Amino acid sequence: MHKENTEDFKARWKGSHAVVEMVAMMLLRRGFWVQILPQELTPSFEERHKYSDSGDLKIFGFGEELICEVKGSGYEFKDGKHPYETAFICNQWSFDKSDPKPSYYFIVDKARENVAIFNVRKHASEMQLVQVTDKKRPKHETYYAYAVNSKLFNYRKLS
Repeated sequence: MHKENTEDFKARWKGSHAVVEMVAMMLLRRGFWVQILPQELTPSFEERHKYSDSGDLKIFGFGEELICEVKGSGYEFKDGKHPYETAFICNQWSFDKSDPKPSYYFIVDKARENVAIFNVRKHASEMQLVQVTDKKRPKHETYYAYAVNSKLFNYRKLS
């Protein structure tokens, strides 16, 4: 993250909680026990690394506690599916420092109607490291991110 993008980051962070709650409700309706994990926004750019989280949700089941990440997408899904062959999961720094690693990523479409689910435990070997330039930020950012073939997703309706 560039210092110039701090306010943009804060706005996106504040908006991200709605999709976390939507995924949690979808899982609860399907009979899963779910906990929304605490989140705290960094007070400044300089302190940002002290405030990285350890996941968005925890699913209790199968004798385990599964850490999950939830991402809101800027893309409309087509027929309920991710519109591109390649889908970005997470930036490299965030994934590599996470401990424990997320078991699942939930990617919510722009319309907030559909969710793509990536099973990290099953398909981690399919994650590819790619260089990304994000031109949607006030100052363009180039970084490494993990991407996967969108055919590896399972899809669900959020409602």
